[in-house]
Amino acid sequence: MEPSYIRELEAIRSKFVLMSEIVLENAGSAIQALQDLDLDLAQQVVDRDKDVDRLENEIDADSIRYMTLRQPVASDMRLLTVCIKGTHDLERVGDEAKAIAKRVKMIKKETIAAATLRCIPEMAENAIGMLRDAVDALEGQNTEKAMGVIRRDREVDAMNRSNFEEYGQLMTQRANEAQSLLALILVSKSIERIADHATNIAEEAIFLVSGKEVRHSGIKSKVD
Repeated sequence: MEPSYIRELEAIRSKFVLMSEIVLENAGSAIQALQDLDLDLAQQVVDRDKDVDRLENEIDADSIRYMTLRQPVASDMRLLTVCIKGTHDLERVGDEAKAIAKRVKMIKKETIAAATLRCIPEMAENAIGMLRDAVDALEGQNTEKAMGVIRRDREVDAMNRSNFEEYGQLMTQRANEAQSLLALILVSKSIERIADHATNIAEEAIFLVSGKEVRHSGIKSKVD
């Protein structure tokens, strides 16, 4: 039988994986609800966010208790630190998914029918893919995959800027859809933030492997 401290550490890791799965499902469902203007699916996203908040609290409490009672070695301490930071980023992604879901009811059918989603579906696919790869990179301690996530963040940033400009112009042309278009600007910003949180998790994956903190090292600007 495994020692209890190993089981405790694995339980924390398992909760992190479960939390990431729920967040990924919620993010995908929020975008699907937007495309279909599905208010029932949007409400499911809002309701499931409670599970994300609960898991964040549990992971924080379990990690702090483990640090206090087990006096972990350096590698285990890094894992616990990464779990705490990573869960905070996942919780923020959950909040952005919930925000997108809440804005579904603000968007008119004619706005969607006029193909004014622009690049939001592609942007969301990129951001959610980044998040999935970031979690995989952390789980697999794969720094190359983590760097790939960081590289892709610029693409999402560029799409968000493009959406902001195009929706802003459309608001002057289609005043009766101003609320819908404003909601889409905010959705685009939420997706951009999801990509930012994915990048944070990728940077934590690098820290887990190397022990080097890269969040404030300017690594984004150095990546080609």
